[in-house]
Parts: sequence; structure tokens; C-alpha cells
Amino acid sequence: MIEPVTSETDERLAVRSARGDLRAYEELVVRHQRLILRILWARGAWSQEDAEDLAQETFVRAWERLGTYDSSRPFKSWIARIAGNLAIDRHRADSRRPRTTDLDEVGATLTTGGPGPAAIAIENERQRELLSRLRELPEHYRQVIVLRFLEDLSYEEIAELLDLPMGSVKTRIFRGREMLKRRLRPDTVEGEG
Repeated sequence: MIEPVTSETDERLAVRSARGDLRAYEELVVRHQRLILRILWARGAWSQEDAEDLAQETFVRAWERLGTYDSSRPFKSWIARIAGNLAIDRHRADSRRPRTTDLDEVGATLTTGGPGPAAIAIENERQRELLSRLRELPEHYRQVIVLRFLEDLSYEEIAELLDLPMGSVKTRIFRGREMLKRRLRPDTVEGEG
């Protein structure tokens, strides 16, 4: 994964991009590609190829709409909202046909920019179980869990991104974590105490 090359704020880069500076926009893409892929996975869990296509569509749409971006607001939330809206549109289109999810592809998406191949191999089984259980959560819980714990977004950022009250974000994170914990506990035989 390419690392960001400048210390300019996202918002400043977005202003430069809106003026036609392609290098500034490339920097924004590098900074936010992992976030966008994770958001797309949380919203629909498409194959990695489909998520990458939708991510590319997100960045194209954002480029086309940079003139509408308000630089007093976080760029991350703005582009994440574009990705979320595209995911909703895709989900509606996909609802008429069956979809499958390859956990290896989801795992690759979630670990982009993370640990090296050796660490991934060691954690593979645990990660498969976690991803499988995470995938079982209702979307509104899965979404906030991914944004909070995989993307490390603040409660405020999640609230703005999803257009939810802060209390709803906190409640969903709490309930989602509890549901995930219950799903990850080893099964016990009924009657044992």
C-alpha cells in the first residue's frame, strides 16, 4: 500500500483538488482507500473485486463533486458518505440477484495495510472466525463495529458519517460488541453449570 507523502490536511488537499490539482487528489485517494473499502465491506460485503470497483466509483464521483465539498467539514466523513450512498444504490440493484461472499477476499480487504503475510497466516483461523461472526451481525451493528474498531473512527465521526444521534451510535456499538462477544464464545453443552 502506498503511504501518504504530504502532511497537509485532507481538507486543504480537497481544496487544491477542487482547483484541478491531480496530485493533491491522488494523495487523498491514497489516504482513504482502505477506509472506503472497509465501509463498502461493512455495508454489503461484496467480493474484493466488486468492493474495489465500487471504491473506484466512489473516488470518481467525489472528484466530480469536489465543487460541492465544504472544507469546514471533515473530508473523511464527506467521502465516506459518498461510499455509503453508492453502497446503498448497489445493494438495491443486487437485491434482485443472489450474492456470495468469499471470506478470504473479505480478510484481504480488512488487512490491507496491516500486518505482513506471516502474521496474517498465523492469525488466519482466528480472523476467519471473527469475520464469519461479524458477518452474522445485523448491518446496522456490523457497520458501526467496523467503523469504530477497524477504522478507529471516533463516535463523533461515526455519528456524522451515518447521520445518527450520538446516543444511537453508542448504543449500536455496545449492542454490536455484546452480540459479537456472544457469538465468539465457545458453545457450552446445555445443562452444564
